[in-house]
Amino acid sequence: EQAALPEIAQQPEINELREQVYARHIDGVSYKAEDVNLPAADHVADETRIPSLLVDPLLRGGLGAAPADDSVVLAVVRGVLYALNRTNGQTKWVVRVGVDTTDLPVRVPASVGIPERILVLSADAKTVTALDADGVQVWQYYMGAKAECLGRPLIVDQLAYLATYDGKVHEIELARGKLLGVFDLGQRLTVGGVRQANTNLLYFPADDFCVYVLDVSAQPKKCVAVLYTNHPAGSLRSEPLILSAPDAQGTDSDWL
Repeated sequence: EQAALPEIAQQPEINELREQVYARHIDGVSYKAEDVNLPAADHVADETRIPSLLVDPLLRGGLGAAPADDSVVLAVVRGVLYALNRTNGQTKWVVRVGVDTTDLPVRVPASVGIPERILVLSADAKTVTALDADGVQVWQYYMGAKAECLGRPLIVDQLAYLATYDGKVHEIELARGKLLGVFDLGQRLTVGGVRQANTNLLYFPADDFCVYVLDVSAQPKKCVAVLYTNHPAGSLRSEPLILSAPDAQGTDSDWL
């Protein structure tokens, strides 16, 4: 009886049913291109609003002078984000981000009419905050009560894509932090996504089993493929790395 199973799997009707299951998986991914009504960030416990005292003692020697326009180096230690002067290492500003936040913020280079942005995630407050180089808040976006963003934001031109634990990918614009739409993938997302070079294809791995390929240039925006990698739950520690270029549907590729 077991020997007959491989023959059953090759029967045309079985193959047809398998293709239908795969097609329905892709069709189950939706994109809602509108302002989704999420609770305002004022209603959450924002780490940055809790009073605190910065203790930054000089342990040895003296600090040399740093220019007023000195760039900053970022570091996250025990739930606190530090911005240090590149010239002398002096602390310039700090922001509390929560103990569950371990990744460094994403720095968005300055473009025409828009200065540099530092995108700071807080897993506790479930927010992403855009800061300028002086640590001043430009805008803040609240992702929702069950929407922890555990991976780094994916930047595409002047848009950011945030993968959240509840299986959604939030698309926001970087100038004001306005929500443009949400992909609903239907599976937990525990890491960020990656963009295929010179294309508008974005790859977001689910916590287990598969990787979703999203085309953000299509009208309407949609999922164009699902790659079945069969990776176990909890095995991912970062976004995937594309080792070879996929085809137009994102299906012929090597991954790491």
